[in-house]
Amino acid sequence: MAAIALLLLVLFTITPTAAQNFGLGTILCLVAASWVTFGGFLVYLSRIWRFPVIASLLVLALLFSFWNDNHIVRLAPPQEIPRLDVLKAFDNWYVLVEDQRRGETHPLYIVATESGGIRAAYWTVAVLGEIQDKNPNFAAHLFAINGVSGGSLGAAVFEALLPEPNVASFKDAGTEILAQDFLSPALASMFYPDLLQRFLPFPIPYFDRGHTLEIGWQKAWRERMHNDRFAQSFVDLWSAKPSRREWMPALFLNGTSVETGNRIITSNLRITNSFVAEDTAHKLSPRGSARTEAGCYVPLSTAVQISSGDGLLIPAGRFPDGSHILSGTYFDNSGATAALEIATRIKTWCAIKKIENVNVRVIMIGNDPRKSSIQGPFMSELMALLYPFFNAQCSRHLRAKSNWGRAAAFQGRHGRAPVLHQGHYLLQVTRYSGAVAAWLDPFGRSGESGAGSIASQ
Repeated sequence: MAAIALLLLVLFTITPTAAQNFGLGTILCLVAASWVTFGGFLVYLSRIWRFPVIASLLVLALLFSFWNDNHIVRLAPPQEIPRLDVLKAFDNWYVLVEDQRRGETHPLYIVATESGGIRAAYWTVAVLGEIQDKNPNFAAHLFAINGVSGGSLGAAVFEALLPEPNVASFKDAGTEILAQDFLSPALASMFYPDLLQRFLPFPIPYFDRGHTLEIGWQKAWRERMHNDRFAQSFVDLWSAKPSRREWMPALFLNGTSVETGNRIITSNLRITNSFVAEDTAHKLSPRGSARTEAGCYVPLSTAVQISSGDGLLIPAGRFPDGSHILSGTYFDNSGATAALEIATRIKTWCAIKKIENVNVRVIMIGNDPRKSSIQGPFMSELMALLYPFFNAQCSRHLRAKSNWGRAAAFQGRHGRAPVLHQGHYLLQVTRYSGAVAAWLDPFGRSGESGAGSIASQ
């Protein structure tokens, strides 16, 4: 069994996606058998050497943790791609839609898609893909997608599909990409090479289980789309290439700073003072560099991974300055906060510029409509330390959504009408179907009756 365990260590280090051939149950059984084998060997050494080998290894692991953090945020080469702010991007979008249909009302969609692991990713790409399939003009009116954790993965897959030629169905292509087993390779990496890393005094980035997850996403994309777009730079999606659409929606992938607890947003647009958040681009840039020159120069898969880290299966990513990032779930798992900031900024700008033919609409994609609090009598004294943590997350999630209702009372700087109306500008998606064609009318001629919900099949 020791020889098998060593072979598995080598296999999962060289080709971590090979774990997909084993499956989750088999991986867990192999991990247990490996631990028993090496644990027994260490106990044997402790007896013959009369020395606490296991305790010594644990002490070394704690000591080496000061130097062996291998969860480094991977970088991509810098590029000369202009990084606009939200208002400059809106101006560009407005010029495009006005050139196509001057004087008509233009709907502007902002999507907020919440966390929930692979289910949230699958659901996000299914919903957005279905809308795009039924209404090819949707992407041209989609201004931004705000993703958190699994929602970030679904958003990135949908965004990356937009410039792809000959996509018969965005929904089918996206769900096929995300139908693969990404958990088994991540677990295999976690319990084999990344576990070995804990006992080494220096970091080996290739042992990082977060990198394994990225490799799995890249492989899934490559097998379905036959290119390496998911391994290429995040900013490549907005570079001036012949295959790119005339308008590409912005991406806002939300993370949480481990050190400060504040939001960190990875985006192709600059995160200005209108966002109460840090900018990933500034974290990645060398100290002293100009903020206007900063960019999110990371692979697309890395941009998703640093927005998805739960701290256990997906570790916290480490920036060059030594700070760390985890999933945006720890701050707001709905993505509604960033969506509200973008919508409010655009509506205020429209009021200042006297633009009256833009209709801001928000689509909130929730993968689980049941948001009950966690409670119970089991081990109440101990659980009282944990319940507030999880329930506070749920509370912040609901509060972010309720802010849309309170936004109806917001008045523009110049005394204009309320900029956001719950029921007129908000579509909450919790069930699946394509029965929202009227609400999603591409030119704003219908759908003013109230908030929609994608109904069941």
